[in-house]
Amino acid sequence: MKRIILSLILVILPASMLFADVIHMTDGRKLKGEIVSETDDYVVLKAKYGEIKLRRDEIDHIEQGPVEEEDDKEQKPEPVRREKKSTGSKKRGKTDLGQLVDKAAGGDENAAAKVKEAGRAALVPIVKKLKEATGEEKDKLEKLQGEIEEATQTEKNEAEKAFKDASNLLKKWQKEVEDAGRSPSEAKKRELQKSLEDTGEMFEKAFEMDPARDDILQVITYLYYKTKQYGKAIPFLETELLRDPDDQDVLQMLASSYMNLKKFKDARRLLDDIIKRSPDNATAWANLGVADLSESRFDKAIVDFEKAIGLGMDTAGLRYNLAIAYKNKKNWAKSAENFEKCLEKETKNGNALLELGAAYANMKEYSKAIEAWGKFVELYPKTPQAEHLKKEIAKLKRKAKK
Repeated sequence: MKRIILSLILVILPASMLFADVIHMTDGRKLKGEIVSETDDYVVLKAKYGEIKLRRDEIDHIEQGPVEEEDDKEQKPEPVRREKKSTGSKKRGKTDLGQLVDKAAGGDENAAAKVKEAGRAALVPIVKKLKEATGEEKDKLEKLQGEIEEATQTEKNEAEKAFKDASNLLKKWQKEVEDAGRSPSEAKKRELQKSLEDTGEMFEKAFEMDPARDDILQVITYLYYKTKQYGKAIPFLETELLRDPDDQDVLQMLASSYMNLKKFKDARRLLDDIIKRSPDNATAWANLGVADLSESRFDKAIVDFEKAIGLGMDTAGLRYNLAIAYKNKKNWAKSAENFEKCLEKETKNGNALLELGAAYANMKEYSKAIEAWGKFVELYPKTPQAEHLKKEIAKLKRKAKK
């Protein structure tokens, strides 16, 4: 499916513009605040007492939405769960709609009746089948297509109206985000979030009425993916992929969505597919490495990261992840080497300095460990880690004299 250039250009702003956030750490902690920036490797959270830089491999998941102060005196009700809406790709009972279209093209009247019953959703497999159909099959499919179009003209018109209404809501939301500036009030954030939800629901409503509209489908995936609502984006991206399995943009977005939700098994399935099609895709190799690292497949992660680097993707985050993989294999020399290369690209990376010092300490290269930890203390003197490192540095100095 060829990606269309949307006339509705989303204003994509930092997550803090739209949401208050709760970051759930792997050690059980919950950190509340506003995400002010993020990369593939780090998230910077503006919390009550200042900004905190968090490594992604220490984050379990991020909860986005209005955050209210906890009240021990009042038990809050559980959030209402909305039913998952159809994206036009589900199967009818045990028989796939595409199979019914195949049978209808072959003259099966019962299958043709069921195809008509499916309404505009059936237009998708019909159009797909028409690309290869000839002769009598083509005639039957064109007749079936015409009958469905005629019978569903009302739904088509209603879908078009809903799409236009949703487009207007999106433009209004964009304007509100721009007017809100970089530091909107909590009330404004909730208002923007509600407006965004209403916009998404309106686009979904339009698609439910006319699942044959690929342009509506693409707007929905673009909206949800770009506003980092990955859970909502996934079913629509999966639908796009069913319609065009060769769409590389969709494959990349879908893999990225699963990665962000830490659903590494699903992400790996897609990344393997991307790499099979494009063996030189460095980004896919790097993401595959993150998935393997997160699931403690350290040998595989090392291969993945080294492959990405060999293909020219040599970033601070990639070197850091590679160093962590080597650390878990207790290959201190390789770990230190890659932490050093990470610091060449990102000189004030506190986590890399901490890890580099530990690697050198394990190698009993005390002077290098002291240098790395000393740099951390110099850069971040008021942190709890700095106070601890001062004592560790003193111990290493005593060991170095022996």
